[in-house]
Formats: sequence, structure tokens, C-alpha cells
Amino acid sequence: MGNYKITTGSQTIDIIVEGLFTSNDAQAYLKDFNKAVSGIVPSNFKLVLDCTKLSVSPVEMQQMLKGCLELYKELNFKSVILKSGSNAVLKMQMQRLSSSVGLNSVIE
Repeated sequence: MGNYKITTGSQTIDIIVEGLFTSNDAQAYLKDFNKAVSGIVPSNFKLVLDCTKLSVSPVEMQQMLKGCLELYKELNFKSVILKSGSNAVLKMQMQRLSSSVGLNSVIE
């Protein structure tokens, strides 16, 4: 089961995601994310996603993850930082999916 926490600061949206997301978890996340960004101008904000405790997405969830990355790109955040920690497989997955949607993100 996946968990997340979304915090909006003065110029940053910080999101912590962890665990293994199901499609229901992802739908709830998207609902809360859209609510969080509805009152801001994303191009004035930095988006920081802490994925250090996120499990590698199985094949059936990768399309949902790709959709989230496309959404981040479409919203045109000032910058997008994805923190993968020491999980090399997760880092590679995020790099591949980010590149596939043309999202210029920093992956740490």
C-alpha cells in the first residue's frame, strides 16, 4: 500500500511518497495533488518529490507513474526534483519515464 504527504510552502511543493502504490492509491494521490496545485501558479514553484521509500513500480503501475510525470511537465513547474536515494533500480526507472515524457527533472 502506498502512502504520501503533500505540503505546500511559499515557493515549494514537497511530496513524500512511499511504499507500493495501487491504482486506488494513485487515484487518491492525483485527487489530492490537483487540490494542492489548484490555488497556485506552478511556474513559480519548485516541485520536490521524495521517493526514497517508494517501491519500484510494477509494469501495470508504470503507465500511471508516467501520467503523473506528464502532468508535472504540463503544469510547467519552475523545477522538478525527484529524490530516489540509494535505490539504483528506482532511479533508472524514474530517469527512463521522465525522459519518455520529456520532463527535465533533476534525479538525486
